Amino acid sequence: MDASAPPARAGSPGWTLLLLVLVVGFAALRQRPPDPAPTDAPATEFSAMRAHAMLERIVGDGAPHGVGTTANAAVRDRIETELRALGLPVERQTAISCRRIVCAPVVNLLARVPGAHEGGPAVLLVSHYDSVHAGPGVGDDLHGAAVMLEVARALGASAALEHPVWLLFDEGEEVGLLGATAFVEQHPAVHDVAVVINIEARGSSGLSSMFETSEGNAELVGAYLSHAPRPQATSLAYEVYRRMPNDTDLTVFKAAGHGGLNFGFVGGVAHYHTPLDDLAHLNPGSVQHQGDNVLAATRALASAPLPRPAASDAIYADVLGLCVVRWPEGGAIPMAVLPVVLLLGLGVVARQRGRLAPRRAVLGMVAVLGTVVLTVALAFGLARLVSGIVGEPVPAYASPLALRVALWSIAVGVALWLAKGLSRWASALELGFGVWLTWALAAIGLAVQVPGASVVLCLPLVPAVAGMAVAVLGGPRHEPTGLQLAGVLMTAMWATLALALEDVFGLGVAAVVAAPIAVSTTALLPALVPAREARGWARAAFATAAIATVVACLVPIHDEDHPRRIALVHYDDRATGSAMVAALALDGLPTAIREAGSLAEEPTAALPWTGRRVHAGPAAPGTAPPPRLDLVDRGIEGGAAGEIRRVRARLRSSRGADQAVVLLPPERLAGVWVEGRPLATASGPMGRVMVFGLPAHGWILDLEIHGPKPLEATVIDCEGGLAESAQALATARDQAGAVTIQWGDQGCIGTRATL
Repeated sequence: MDASAPPARAGSPGWTLLLLVLVVGFAALRQRPPDPAPTDAPATEFSAMRAHAMLERIVGDGAPHGVGTTANAAVRDRIETELRALGLPVERQTAISCRRIVCAPVVNLLARVPGAHEGGPAVLLVSHYDSVHAGPGVGDDLHGAAVMLEVARALGASAALEHPVWLLFDEGEEVGLLGATAFVEQHPAVHDVAVVINIEARGSSGLSSMFETSEGNAELVGAYLSHAPRPQATSLAYEVYRRMPNDTDLTVFKAAGHGGLNFGFVGGVAHYHTPLDDLAHLNPGSVQHQGDNVLAATRALASAPLPRPAASDAIYADVLGLCVVRWPEGGAIPMAVLPVVLLLGLGVVARQRGRLAPRRAVLGMVAVLGTVVLTVALAFGLARLVSGIVGEPVPAYASPLALRVALWSIAVGVALWLAKGLSRWASALELGFGVWLTWALAAIGLAVQVPGASVVLCLPLVPAVAGMAVAVLGGPRHEPTGLQLAGVLMTAMWATLALALEDVFGLGVAAVVAAPIAVSTTALLPALVPAREARGWARAAFATAAIATVVACLVPIHDEDHPRRIALVHYDDRATGSAMVAALALDGLPTAIREAGSLAEEPTAALPWTGRRVHAGPAAPGTAPPPRLDLVDRGIEGGAAGEIRRVRARLRSSRGADQAVVLLPPERLAGVWVEGRPLATASGPMGRVMVFGLPAHGWILDLEIHGPKPLEATVIDCEGGLAESAQALATARDQAGAVTIQWGDQGCIGTRATL
């Protein structure tokens, strides 16, 4: 700031910037989860500490426990023990389940909390107890099992609800939602399910959010929002999630026609699907908020008539966790149009009073566009700059504060710079009309195209119109206060969205996080006028951004709680007699690790069963026997080229590996079945059949093949751990403080088979 700049006064940029800091700080504080309730909390309430005690017993030694493994069977037994300790009878559903191109044997646990009336529709709580092979899966999703157990205990301590509550602990979610698929396709109890509540996590901390619902959700959303002590939900998340390729168990139930709610937290994503997804890193407050939400939703739904009628979708959003506002989807367009009408009416009054020239209000629209575009562009360049200087693909992972400050400072600096420049031709009030008409028109566009997303503009437009009314009707003396009040809710809501996006994506995609930051600052841009003071504040903002950028280049990118993630694979191709070792490096591959394995500097799609790009290098072949795909029935001998023949083969691992992949030419396939269950292999570009939990005796594959020619198949089996020749690479990875991820380190053997 200029040394000659006058001290901040009400209506000056200084006060507006102070307001911005306070609003953003309050939004950040409201993103913190509640304190966990103690073990002596009232019996009818949810206690995260009681759930934590159950979770400790369930986790056991903390070993990874993928579907079909003995470790997962032990986890399952411990969950059943907890259920029986609550006095709940337990049913085991054992099945072979297939979905898309994946199959596995699954064992689901099903228990029931009785309702006041036996039989009839029920509320189903769902969580999965299998983990990925890289970590113990405490957040994803053993915490969900503990939440369900504590909810069941609390329900048992209360008067019986109208309807029964079923508890489904399913297996195989991580490899393709197989447990939920087995329940929906094969268990008769599915016909009693009226509504589903799914419990998930993509990390180890953060607020529990109701991020997904089924279509026609007005009744379900209303029940949850009306009963949760601190609801966290927005229809924007529903609209975004339904357009993403992500799946949870709720996906299976929705496809089968069941309504439902999906709860999860996404903070601490650095621990997701790694060995750090453990008890030590799980935030008890996040478990408390998750449990409060699930218990409230369960009671609300199970105590009212079921099934809930499928109505229109709701439009809804919580306001900093203080309250929730919702309206029916049919009100989307009226809610968006009304602010435009009111702003135009206020504009007429302002023009009559000589305070508004409509043509100059257009500059407010320029300010909005300029702030968003320039901030996003500068954020993109800033992230690239920091990445280039530190030599890392992710500019801020373990220490995001400096880069976060830089992004906010850039947005503020851009807004101040534009406010200074545009105020030469337009007053603060005229810029305010332009800014809010821009967002009001954008709200109409969202209301027409994506109604649920319109809430992030329609809701803050209510105080925006009120603030503009104060600025216009209160006269010039109240104009600064009105302009500030107009932008408070917009600033708070979009700052919250920026923090949520940072949780989900991290600052590796800084431009994405910068977009809502820019929108947040546009709300207060008109209040940053007068220009005579804005210049100094703009310089201060850009100087802060520069200092924060320097700090971002100096702080560690990774640490013990935010390690680099690198999974290693040793692949032995017996058909060619060659072998390779490969590193799947999500956060870049340090030179020391690359050199330890003689890995290529540039990643390529070197592994035959995945398109993921890895750094590959040579390795020594092993001596373990390869997998087998043995013909059981050859099908039609000879015949016309257009005929379809059915071939039966047995897939098994000679060394007892529990994972296998069969690669088949998809253009030759008419159909594929594993143990009699169909797969979508023929429609995939790679023609893959993926199997987990493969038993020692193997499984039968039935293939319908076009034409009489022999079919060449690649058969691969994988097991946890690395061959001796890859141990030097694993040691280098561990010494660098990196951890494995997803399916963990694997040793795979491939061969060819002719069918």
